[in-house]
Amino acid sequence: MAAAEAIGARPLASCEAAYPPRLGALDDLLPLIYVLGDVARLAEPAVAIVGARNALASAIRYTQRLARDLGAGGLLVASGLARGNDTAALGGALKFSAVSGTAAVLAVASM
Repeated sequence: MAAAEAIGARPLASCEAAYPPRLGALDDLLPLIYVLGDVARLAEPAVAIVGARNALASAIRYTQRLARDLGAGGLLVASGLARGNDTAALGGALKFSAVSGTAAVLAVASM
């Protein structure tokens, strides 16, 4: 919690009105998430990109281009922040989001 707060993230409980509706609709919803930035953006159209942690270099390049192009098209790009394709998706989306702010990272720590 201290690490999240150190970068400016704040806790958001599932009982709060600002909790993202699509996350709230999940059967196994997370009771608490940490958010940074405009939470309302999570209600916008989005695409999740996931893939192999040990992805081939060609797959990494493809994922980066795909995420960049999806972000340029106005979609939020959600990534779990695992190494490999998840990280490539985030990197590709962030290349465009410097202009549009279209990248979202949703990470869940393993239990």
